[in-house]
Amino acid sequence: MKYQELGYPCRNFCIMASERFLDPLDQKQKFALSSFVAGGTGIIAIIDIESGNGERIEIPADEGAWALLCWNNERLLVGTCSRYGYLHCLDLKTRTWLPSLKDEHEKYFWNLVEGSDGRIYGGTWPGGVLLRYNPVEHKLENMGRMSPYEGNNYTRPLYNGVTGKIFLTSGYKNTHMVSWDIEGEKYTKFGNEGTMVKEANEHFVCGINDKSKELYFYDPYTLEQIEDVVNYEKMNLANIKNPYILDYLRNFKYTGEHGGPNVRKPKWDPAEVKCGVAGQSYYIEQPDGSREYKRIPVEAPPTAILTVAYDGKDTIWGSSGLGQTIFSYNINTGEYNNTLEVSTFGGEVYGICPIEDRLYLTSYCGGDHTVYYPDRPWEQGINPKSIEVLNPRYIRPHTRSVIGADGNVWTGWMANYGTYGGAISKIDVKTDHVSVYENIIPEQGIESIVAGKNAVFFSTTGQGNGLPYRNIPVWLVKMDYEGNVLWKEEFDTEHKLGSMAIIDDLLFVKTGNEITVFDANSMNRITVLNYQVTDNGPPLTGLLAYDHETLVVFHCREALFVKVPGFEIIKKVETGSDIRYAIVGDKKQIYFAKGSLLCKLG
Repeated sequence: MKYQELGYPCRNFCIMASERFLDPLDQKQKFALSSFVAGGTGIIAIIDIESGNGERIEIPADEGAWALLCWNNERLLVGTCSRYGYLHCLDLKTRTWLPSLKDEHEKYFWNLVEGSDGRIYGGTWPGGVLLRYNPVEHKLENMGRMSPYEGNNYTRPLYNGVTGKIFLTSGYKNTHMVSWDIEGEKYTKFGNEGTMVKEANEHFVCGINDKSKELYFYDPYTLEQIEDVVNYEKMNLANIKNPYILDYLRNFKYTGEHGGPNVRKPKWDPAEVKCGVAGQSYYIEQPDGSREYKRIPVEAPPTAILTVAYDGKDTIWGSSGLGQTIFSYNINTGEYNNTLEVSTFGGEVYGICPIEDRLYLTSYCGGDHTVYYPDRPWEQGINPKSIEVLNPRYIRPHTRSVIGADGNVWTGWMANYGTYGGAISKIDVKTDHVSVYENIIPEQGIESIVAGKNAVFFSTTGQGNGLPYRNIPVWLVKMDYEGNVLWKEEFDTEHKLGSMAIIDDLLFVKTGNEITVFDANSMNRITVLNYQVTDNGPPLTGLLAYDHETLVVFHCREALFVKVPGFEIIKKVETGSDIRYAIVGDKKQIYFAKGSLLCKLG
């Protein structure tokens, strides 16, 4: 048995940022888009607004870019993620790249803004620092951390609307607002903790607290609070004295997004023809508000496959590592298709469960539960249809989703950014009703989940969105199909829980560097499986129930076929990849992804 490469069926645009500029090559207005390529190298698409023609330029390195800024119509600055955190600079006149710059400790650039000193500032992850770029000297400097708190790993977003200042948010362990003094080169923490910068201009700085639903206003130079606190769901504008704040509040609409300038949407003058992004398309908007939608005029790149599922009807379904699209692949013909976005939130589809004539999907970062009927026409918001959103309580379906013996869809979740916690959700496939079981293990997210004959089993983790990993004791839990906890056990920090699989009445759980086998009924330990670690790759990356008498252990870039219940290895196959998730087809082929490449064993 060898693995076979099937091709690259997962293709999409994942537009993270856009920018406008006057092209020095032909003096025409251009619209630039940065598209993230999960598992590959990001691209920049440059669109001629008048003609609709496009250029496709691959960035020198990294998967993509949240940060995009045109400097002086001479250079397009690209701040990348998610592996290296480069600042790439494209000379627009020659379409050549200057030497790439990088701070050795940072992996993400967020938005870029130009300060009143003519230098470019950017926020980062995981160091939570402020970076400064000198475009004249082509030099990148680290201005230091923007918070006194350990665990504040993010500096985003940045605002440049005040002369001599850069305003930003430091998060998420102890989220707070920051004023950076450009001349004095020092930061000042101000305002209430838990508050993010929402707007900054010469008249006021607005902070927002999503939990309390309040807006705060500050003098941009003294940082003293001005005006009363405003609840944005119950606004009373009668006591607002500042005319600029009053005008701001009259037009305020809560969106849940705090992106800052030059994130996704460049600024346009009211009389201009504008451009914007709509998923896999872009649009031209006339001054009267009318819009014309067009497909992005360059080839969509292959992107990393996040999740795969088999529908039992010759079709593999999968999702992209980012971008909210899914794809279908016919195992007989090799034909594939990619959809538009299944959710209006950013992020990706983690869970895909084919049931009869439909797919149930769970997505990050809106905590979205969605149902899609592939044989019906695509109508955004209708088919696919969102049936329940867990945002802001829970946003990441970290476990993917499984179909229980009750026929329903079960998913394990992680809590919102800046919060440790998790939940289990159940989609009743007869009614599409979603039940949520919360605080089963307080302040712990859900790491993995598997469904048995009479119960679902899940493990917890010390991981949190936007928070440092906590090396704490975690839990293995057994829950019946009514949501009642039947059994749970705590594991010490040496036994971090991971992948799980179940075959008949045997539950297999990765516990540290070994696999513990449980009786799924009594939860008694039966045995422990250990395998020699090699230099080929990481150990015990995934488990797969192959059939009723075979477990597949993905270990050090091999598939180990283990006889059940004897537990001896009967076959080894090289996979060439660190496989975490795989599926079995109806002819006992195993399908898995190597980045953007779909493969099969058998």
